[in-house]
Amino acid sequence: MFLLYAERNEHYKLVRTLRGKLSAEGSGFVDIARKFKAMDLDGNGTIDFDEFMHGLREMDMDPGEEKAYSLFRYFDKVVSIRI
Repeated sequence: MFLLYAERNEHYKLVRTLRGKLSAEGSGFVDIARKFKAMDLDGNGTIDFDEFMHGLREMDMDPGEEKAYSLFRYFDKVVSIRI
């Protein structure tokens, strides 16, 4: 039970950190949308996991692949492997 709580707590910390990084220069929807658009390296209108990892590194975040995937799944609500 404690491990599950610790994992959830770590997940929420990552989400808060990413939200902070995304809104650092502006907290409006347009500002955050621009940052997500910048992560879309191939310009197809979605962000796959590799692009997401690249974007995290650009924001000086490197939580490791497993935690990054958990964070990616947080945004990928329909499990499409794209955001």
